[in-house]
Amino acid sequence: MPKFYLFDIGIANYLRRYEYRDMIGEEASRAFEHYFLLELMAYRAFSDKREEISFWCTKEGYEVDFVFQNHAFEVKISTPIQKRDLKGLLEFSKEHLHQLHVISMEPRKRLMHIDNKEITSLANSRISGANVVSPGFIAGNIYTSSK
Repeated sequence: MPKFYLFDIGIANYLRRYEYRDMIGEEASRAFEHYFLLELMAYRAFSDKREEISFWCTKEGYEVDFVFQNHAFEVKISTPIQKRDLKGLLEFSKEHLHQLHVISMEPRKRLMHIDNKEITSLANSRISGANVVSPGFIAGNIYTSSK
């Protein structure tokens, strides 16, 4: 099933009659995922990268939110990140050699080793008391790394 994103989170929320302060659960999760997609698109545009941003899913329901270059991203607003939150990334890694990342609201970057896979959990800039990933952080810490 395809996913659709509007290029303006404010318009998307207006059409759904959501206000930021009222978002919890699934609405907040979708907004955070949407935010990260826009940051990823901005990085791609400003760095002259032309690779496609896609997602991955299986018939069994496993999913990775975004795949770009040799990176797979799972975006989670919930904290702390638990192994069950990473099922899609772990399943994806059985078939693909991409670097695995979790974009989350956790207060700091950390490295996780689960099922012999290395997963980087990323968080950075403070905006309204929440830790979120900024474009500079993405460019400086993900795309300049090599494995």
